[in-house]
Amino acid sequence: TTPTHLTDQLPDTVTIAAHNTPTSTVISGDTQPVNEVVEFWRIWGVRTNVLRVSRAFHSHHIDAIAAEFGKAARKLEYRPPRIPVVSNVTGELGEPELMTSPEYWVDQARQPVRFYEGVRTLRREGTGIFLEVGPDTVLAPLAHGCLEGEDDTGTRPAFAATLRGDRDELPALLAAVGQVHVGGGTVDWPAVLDAIGAPRPDSPVPLPTYAFQGRHYWLHPGDQQDTGEDGGGEDAGFWDAVESGDLPSVAAALDLDDAQRQAMRDVLSPLSVWRRRRRCQYRIRWTPLPEAPSQGLSGTWLVPVPAALADAPPVTEVLGMLDGAGATARVVPVEAGDTETLSRLLRGMSLDTAVSGVLSLLALDREIQPGTSAVPAGLALTVALVGALEEAGLDAPLWIATRGAVRADGSDPVPDPLQALLWGYGQVAAEERTSGPVGLIDLPEHLDGAAQARLGSVLAGGAADQAAVRGPVAYVSRLARTSPGGQPPEGSPVPPGPVVFTGAVTALAAHTARWLAGGGTERMVFAGLAAAQDPGTRDLLTELKALGVHAEIAEPGAEVRGGPVAAVVHVADLDAGRAGFADIAALDREIAAVQDAAAALTAFADTAEPPMFLFVTSAAAALGGAGLGDQAPAHAYLDAFAARLREGGHTVASIAVGPTGEPEPSAAPETADPALREWGMRALPTGQAVAALRQAAGAGSPLLVADIDWERALSRRDGAPPRRLFHEIPEVRRIAGPDGDGGAAAGRAAELRRRLAGVPEAERERLLLDLVHRRAATVLGFGSADEVKPDDSLLDLGLSSFTALELSTRLAEATGLQISPVAVFENATPSAMARFLNGEFAAQDGPATEAGDAPDSAPPDLPAPDSPTAHASPTNEVS
Repeated sequence: TTPTHLTDQLPDTVTIAAHNTPTSTVISGDTQPVNEVVEFWRIWGVRTNVLRVSRAFHSHHIDAIAAEFGKAARKLEYRPPRIPVVSNVTGELGEPELMTSPEYWVDQARQPVRFYEGVRTLRREGTGIFLEVGPDTVLAPLAHGCLEGEDDTGTRPAFAATLRGDRDELPALLAAVGQVHVGGGTVDWPAVLDAIGAPRPDSPVPLPTYAFQGRHYWLHPGDQQDTGEDGGGEDAGFWDAVESGDLPSVAAALDLDDAQRQAMRDVLSPLSVWRRRRRCQYRIRWTPLPEAPSQGLSGTWLVPVPAALADAPPVTEVLGMLDGAGATARVVPVEAGDTETLSRLLRGMSLDTAVSGVLSLLALDREIQPGTSAVPAGLALTVALVGALEEAGLDAPLWIATRGAVRADGSDPVPDPLQALLWGYGQVAAEERTSGPVGLIDLPEHLDGAAQARLGSVLAGGAADQAAVRGPVAYVSRLARTSPGGQPPEGSPVPPGPVVFTGAVTALAAHTARWLAGGGTERMVFAGLAAAQDPGTRDLLTELKALGVHAEIAEPGAEVRGGPVAAVVHVADLDAGRAGFADIAALDREIAAVQDAAAALTAFADTAEPPMFLFVTSAAAALGGAGLGDQAPAHAYLDAFAARLREGGHTVASIAVGPTGEPEPSAAPETADPALREWGMRALPTGQAVAALRQAAGAGSPLLVADIDWERALSRRDGAPPRRLFHEIPEVRRIAGPDGDGGAAAGRAAELRRRLAGVPEAERERLLLDLVHRRAATVLGFGSADEVKPDDSLLDLGLSSFTALELSTRLAEATGLQISPVAVFENATPSAMARFLNGEFAAQDGPATEAGDAPDSAPPDLPAPDSPTAHASPTNEVS
């Protein structure tokens, strides 16, 4: 009900004193009539508050002092304001003539305070930061209430207060200054440092005005990106035309005449290759995850473990972490080879258990799966677990835990190839699983207290889907584009002497051989069964001999003649395997093959004069891809093996590539290459892949080389946010939104809604109660959520108008609901707030609950309210 609506209905001796917000109005006047109005609104369920003041300001009680007040006001000297002032008498920008009139200041005490209209005027004038300067936080929450749910400018305003009654002055003031800065305001930081007695830095660094979003702000040498090319911008359309070889569009953009157009035709193709080469090289980077307040875990977590290791320290340490974080751990022991029992157990749990998460420790089983020659039982059981979760319809997040699968920092040992198998499969599972998300987390050798706390925060925080816990630090994996750094080195980086090719004799292997021949290599040996059986090898040998190279096929195990081997090139077969869900028999063949290859390569590495090693593997090991569950683990094994050689002091160049060349008309549609194309990878020119191998040989570190259509890659996820692995890619941020994830808060809110959807009512309220506990403890300054009890009065714990605003904002971000500070006051215990949130979710998901019946009729002198909104505020004067 608006104040204008009320004015005609109030007794003559009661008037509107202030219109603070759409849900907060102040009345003022004679005591008895005011009390009658208050009692009426209480009957209607409106929250009211009677103010104890020395005089009823903004009512006829001011008339007795108006003349004397005016006489004093006319004795003052007035000057026009130097900055714009919004008048709370009119609710509009104050004209200088008005602001310098003595009568205006009398009206300040007599007329209603139009705070709501004033705040709306400020917002229309472009105000984005509302800073309250006063002894406590009263106006900032009111200003938020004026704009709540009505602001359509596209940006959120910031609200801050310089002093707060529940905080020490200096921390409160500095917090307000920080809020102004992150809200986009200008802060005189040297003045701030001088005021608090802090030393000024010699070289201050301008920090960003946005949240760090879980990644480094600092620039890494060599990783700067040209945002004009990679980040979109006004030239993005032109470079897209160059990349696609669209001559008409390029000619139109450059305004070329016929002769220039003909000349452009000759250079467009190499320019297109150059452009694409600049955008096709990536690296996997591990960066520390910023610490955040622990959110705790809740609900039941399934922990599948190898039955033989159920009491081993790695398992008990993880179970202790879950218990300490507030979750209930339900251990699922699994015998190697007994996948049917696993499926049956999960089907049963889908019926009788609300599962909040699944943390698989099956990777700890390093024994060989019964019935296979090379597949670790941990990998076979993990494959079975993913399938069983789909079959059972359990949509809880799945975390696949490994130990030593990745090298996250310089102090880590080199990756364990057997654990890398699990990491490679996890990349595929993250793309294939439809019922819920899949995350990968690498554990340290010992999970001490600090590591347990960090592991719990990663599982609860949602800031990563690939992480490695190392003591108190968690590292997250990010794919980052890297510049080619100029032309590849001229000639061949391979030293003189024989070069041995192992692995598959693919088009990429043939192109590499031609490159080495052009660089001066005079002897090449194609070793292994694949080379001997491939009919294309003979044709390649003939071509190489025409180039002056002595090329031959060596039987498996045969000794290479012609002196010490200068280099070994291993090109893994990127397109021979089947595409489809992982099959244990196919996995066995693939893993056995790469282990045989690793044994042969180790023999070369153990010679007196070790050769240089060049590896080519598949991008599927690092990026995944639906249908590549047989190939990705084997390629991840090879990547880890290459890292071991490099750590051992050997010269190693390695690249992981997407599809190369042009599709063969005879290629079977179920092979791996089309699966990568379906993922979103376009065919990369074979020569470009070889150029990247030359680049890697010069750089000495691995590269990932793929021509990725990011729009296609993201569109395949049916609206799900991109995997956090991809959040540093400019195209991903541009397509998915400024947070790079389609809105991190929105994603967390959607995840909460998903968790609430399938659990019983009591569990819903318990999950929401846990959420309220954590947010309330943070806002009120408690060190732990346990310090806030379910039935504690938040008002008694120090809740104020401003902290109610903070709490409502945090709860709104976590839930995706519209929650006002008034709702916090009206549900002022955690349990009441949890019930309120549950009711709001229920109202959105189904028919709204009917409100209780209102009184039969209103008193004759007052209208029935349109809705139960509050008409009292914490203060009577806010001018």
